[in-house]
Amino acid sequence: MMNDKTFLHLAVEALRNYGLENAQLTRLGGASNINFKVDVDDISYLLRLHTSALHNRDTIWSELVWLSSLRGFGFYLYDLALALMELEEQQQKVFLQGYESVKPLPADYTNLKQVFLCLAYLDNLGFLVANPEELAFVMKELPLVVAAFCNAVETVL
Repeated sequence: MMNDKTFLHLAVEALRNYGLENAQLTRLGGASNINFKVDVDDISYLLRLHTSALHNRDTIWSELVWLSSLRGFGFYLYDLALALMELEEQQQKVFLQGYESVKPLPADYTNLKQVFLCLAYLDNLGFLVANPEELAFVMKELPLVVAAFCNAVETVL
């Protein structure tokens, strides 16, 4: 079984392949993946290590295509929602306080947050649908998420 030390070693080796030997790594939350914040000079990146046997090459490629289509130019509210999905409610509050100490959020962010959380959750369901063992879960969750998304959009409009 892999432990944090093994994941850190893999992350360092992966970054070495990109010429980022002097990067500063910070472990972030993750469910079926291990995520690291990578700081090099004044630039930050995200490194994601897929840890599950469910992630074959085709599945990972599908996730990359899906994320590219959703993010477009990297709309920051969607990226925030992805980060918030991994956190408990109190952690979300602390995270957003820290974020707003650097960059204020839009006045209507509370309503927008729910829209982007639903989109991020749909993103996750889109990824899970490739696994036959997850299909029943996806089918159960999908109508609930679509309804929550429609309600969230109505509050923004």
